[in-house]
Formats: sequence, structure tokens, C-alpha cells
Amino acid sequence: MTRTCPCCGNTVRVIELAVSQRRLHSTIAAQNADRLRDGESLQMQRAKAGMMLREAAHLLGIPVAALSQIEEGLRTASAEMRERMMEIYL
Repeated sequence: MTRTCPCCGNTVRVIELAVSQRRLHSTIAAQNADRLRDGESLQMQRAKAGMMLREAAHLLGIPVAALSQIEEGLRTASAEMRERMMEIYL
């Protein structure tokens, strides 16, 4: 579907671009989630990356206690936080 830009009058494919970006984002998120489901916990991923808990928490911008709770399964990380973890750990 195309739309006419109100500023310049050009015809653009706004919806197709947005759908493509969502699909790509979903695919990347699913691939990262699959890596974690393949028997490796967040804690193991962090250890493989050679990071201490305090360092990882600092890079993620969250308290050490919060990251510890996420790794232990006592707290749920948002999808965005899990993506950030995967970017840092892998």
C-alpha cells in the first residue's frame, strides 16, 4: 500500500516498510530466544562472554540485584531487556 507524503507529495510505501521491519525484528528476537532455549541460561551466556554480574548489570543499566533475580528466574525480563542481554552476551 502506498501513501502520499503530506510534506513533499511523494508516494511512499509506508505500510510495507513497517511490516517488513516488524517481521525482521520478530525473526531476530525469535533467533535470540532459541539460543537461550537450547539449554543455555542467561547466566551461562554471561559467563561464556567472560562478564561478571556487576559488569553486565552496569552495561544493561539495571541494578545488580535485578539482573541476579532475572538470571535465577525470580524476575521476568522484558523482551527489550532480553534483546539487550543477547546483544551484550553474544
